[in-house]
Amino acid sequence: MEHWLYESKPFCDAMAWVDLVLLANHESRKFVVEGNVINIERGQTFTSYRSLQVRWGWGAGKVKRYLELLERDGMIAIKTFKNGTLLTLVNYEVYQDMRNANGTQTERKRNANGTQTERKRNANGTKQQCNNETMSNNENNGNNETSDTITADASPAPKKKYGQFQRVRLTDEEYNRLCVDFGQQQTERAIDFLDGYIEEKGYKSKSHNLALRRWVFDAVKERDSKNRNKPPQQDAFSKWGLTREDINS
Repeated sequence: MEHWLYESKPFCDAMAWVDLVLLANHESRKFVVEGNVINIERGQTFTSYRSLQVRWGWGAGKVKRYLELLERDGMIAIKTFKNGTLLTLVNYEVYQDMRNANGTQTERKRNANGTQTERKRNANGTKQQCNNETMSNNENNGNNETSDTITADASPAPKKKYGQFQRVRLTDEEYNRLCVDFGQQQTERAIDFLDGYIEEKGYKSKSHNLALRRWVFDAVKERDSKNRNKPPQQDAFSKWGLTREDINS
């Protein structure tokens, strides 16, 4: 999803399907929907038609027709809420089972190779015992170094792009947590605000998640408050003390 090819819009039908597969949760997560905490299960994603329009570069009607087509073909199940849509990939577990099947074949090869190795070890028991003692000493001496290496090699969770200009980057965990803490509607509005701010001002931040939490939600509230208290604008006629009859005459 980080590749430059992923930026090409609009998506074709196949690319939109791949995107749905990538958006689906690989593990169960809790999510707030209409004031209630529900479980978004493995193989499901909670999104909105508007969000998919932006991601795929499609119109509202095309997104709706496409999802309904997938549902009729038994590929997805759709459940609509007031603030979004829950999509379930019907065959998600089948895809994972196929991967596990490949994994099983690999495991068989590993076991076969392991059996051959074990025979060699038994034939060279004395030599192996010395090697084990040497390895044990090396392990004890380099224990901290090994621990640090494992920590350093841990890959961070991938970030997905959000907003009309696709400038905001968040992991699934960050996005879901924001929706739990602030609600999905406010989260989407805050993301749109930050997305436009980055596009217009060239704003940079190491963590868009922290930026949203530290000032963007407050900025959106302040903007809404100003808009509520702003007096209605006068039209050109009333501004100059004229009526439409005066203009017509």
